[in-house]
Amino acid sequence: MTNGQFERNHTWTVHILPKPVFWVAKFYPAVEAVEVPVTLHQQFYVAVANASGIGIAINWTLDGAAAGQGNLFDYEAPGAAGFHTLSVSVEGAGERADFSWTIEVVAEPGTVLHQLDVTFEPSSPLNMTIGTEQTFTGTFAGPAPPDVVWEWRLDGAPVGGNAASYSYRAETAGRFTVSAFVHNATALAAHSWTVTVLPPPLPPPPAVAFTQPADGTTVASSRVRVDGTATPGSTLTVNGLRVDVSSGGVFTTEVTLHPGANQVVATARDGIGQTTTATLNVTYDAPPTGTTGPPEATGGLPMAALALVLAGAAGAFALLWYRERSRRRELGMAEEGAPPHA
Repeated sequence: MTNGQFERNHTWTVHILPKPVFWVAKFYPAVEAVEVPVTLHQQFYVAVANASGIGIAINWTLDGAAAGQGNLFDYEAPGAAGFHTLSVSVEGAGERADFSWTIEVVAEPGTVLHQLDVTFEPSSPLNMTIGTEQTFTGTFAGPAPPDVVWEWRLDGAPVGGNAASYSYRAETAGRFTVSAFVHNATALAAHSWTVTVLPPPLPPPPAVAFTQPADGTTVASSRVRVDGTATPGSTLTVNGLRVDVSSGGVFTTEVTLHPGANQVVATARDGIGQTTTATLNVTYDAPPTGTTGPPEATGGLPMAALALVLAGAAGAFALLWYRERSRRRELGMAEEGAPPHA
């Protein structure tokens, strides 16, 4: 501020505090005295509003002893008449709210005055699969009382609207609790479902099979063509080598064999790692080492050895012929024949 001659300044530090959260608890039935016939049930409920993001603890005591936790308490009247006290405390964000009911258990048969007659569907527990939807409903046995209010909760958080049904869509796997609560000023009914959401079922594993040659085939070649079928889109290997699968699910390749029994293995793998294996047994009947034809054609001898034997026999015959010719000349005898050509 200034008066034209002097100036004065001041600085303020402003602290911005979070908006205060004031949760509100309402207790049902909204009466302090409740009458319940022996062995019958009466439900008690706590509805907490404006509690999003706040850890709320709800604890129940019956005649001074701990009796349960959570929004709903289902009281079963004992078999003897008498008076009992049910109390509930609600705590969160440093705040607390309490309420108590005086319960008179009466011996005379009758109806529970503060319990609404509602049937809830479906039955619990309930299993679902990700991506599926389930509708939960509540139906009055007769005409609905005036001024009733419906509340639905999923794991304690408000969902749905003021209606007699709620549709839940399973998005993630896990275990969840869906709760329904219907009430007016003096009576109520409540129900909870335990819902287990499962992942979608796995697809079947890929298929793979050999179509030719037949299992147990014997071949005379060291290479054999194998054909087969496999699930289109799967990754296929045959004896460890990648083989393409056609869009129609057919494959063909050649396999090198070693002499004797061979096992050809085809493995198909799908995109999530499931595998299927097919096995084909093939025998390679290889010829004996060093031969170019069947053994019986040479008397069991290799062809090279037989050639040497034949060449040696021809040479020996020629030598005998020359010796005979020389002897004949010395004796003046005529020559006969001609020497063979080795």
